[in-house]
Amino acid sequence: MIHPKHLEDFNCQIKEHRHFILEKVIGSGSYGIVFRAKIKGQNKQVAIKKLCNVFASKIDTQRALRELKFMNMLKHPNIIGYHGILTPMNEKSFQNIYIIEELMDGDLRTFIRYNYRNFTPLHHKTLMYQVLLGIDYLHKLNIYHRDIKPSNILVNTDCVAKICDFGLSRFRYPEKVSNAWTDYIATRWYRAPEICGAQDMLYTKGIDIWSVGCIFAELFLGRPLFRGNDSREQLLLITSVLGLPSHKVLHESYCENARKLLQNKKIINKTLNLENFTEIKDKNALDIISKMLDIDPSKRITVRDALKHSYFDEVRNTYTFNENKLIYDILVKEFDFDNYYYTENFDKHIIDEIHKQKPSTCKSFQTI
Repeated sequence: MIHPKHLEDFNCQIKEHRHFILEKVIGSGSYGIVFRAKIKGQNKQVAIKKLCNVFASKIDTQRALRELKFMNMLKHPNIIGYHGILTPMNEKSFQNIYIIEELMDGDLRTFIRYNYRNFTPLHHKTLMYQVLLGIDYLHKLNIYHRDIKPSNILVNTDCVAKICDFGLSRFRYPEKVSNAWTDYIATRWYRAPEICGAQDMLYTKGIDIWSVGCIFAELFLGRPLFRGNDSREQLLLITSVLGLPSHKVLHESYCENARKLLQNKKIINKTLNLENFTEIKDKNALDIISKMLDIDPSKRITVRDALKHSYFDEVRNTYTFNENKLIYDILVKEFDFDNYYYTENFDKHIIDEIHKQKPSTCKSFQTI
């Protein structure tokens, strides 16, 4: 049973509430709550994601706006499907936003926790290849996801995988000198070492690849690879396995806090090997994981090269996708607001997105 408070909030806050039956809470986090819902009159279920208190601060509003725009624009088989924003009863006083998404069977975190011993090599290849396809789509558009982790990879029992949760994602203008971004990126266990403890810094798309490498290893191990209690411990755990970066790499690629912690330690160069992780028996798998988890961000394998790795030969020809060449130009226009943090009225942009993305009639739900 769903809590009566959730039902009351939904029925009182959303104009289209009569078209849906909320059935169950299937996820929650700092962003809000995700419900499984049924569309009335149809044998169809969707996920309804509630973004809570989006106007609590300018940063919260900006992040919500980014997610709404990304979700409306990104179309790829390995990105979660999106069906629009439900309309608030009162556009002048609402605090929460409800969006409609594709419903999946669960997330990779849950599948690993309860089923990793049942995973076959083909499961590993199929899941990770799809995740890389989704990352490749994002990176070609110059989008950094910045929070790749098992709970942000949704999966079905037929081994379909889709990336979700774009609240921390950013679009970077390659032709402009970009400002440093904040450190609120990536859950700690999946955070690249060069940004552990960072306040604000420039970094590469390799931060997403590092996260994928951690998840890849977790599929074999059944547990997170590096489980630090804080940024300092996280960094020490990583370097205890992979060794320290060279003096040059440390000073060119790592944030100030990471440099202070590591610069006085003895330089030891280690590599991932079978003695470290006996559960990873496939040498090809170990090779690609080690390349994803290179301590030097400039040497870390790119998503394009990862997709070409011989480990994925068995599944490579299974997936095809026709790209929309126009979407990049749309992103440049739609995310111009990120260049004007101190002057932009993000509240107004949120209202504009609701008007742009709301279902126009009840017939809209028949196409979901």
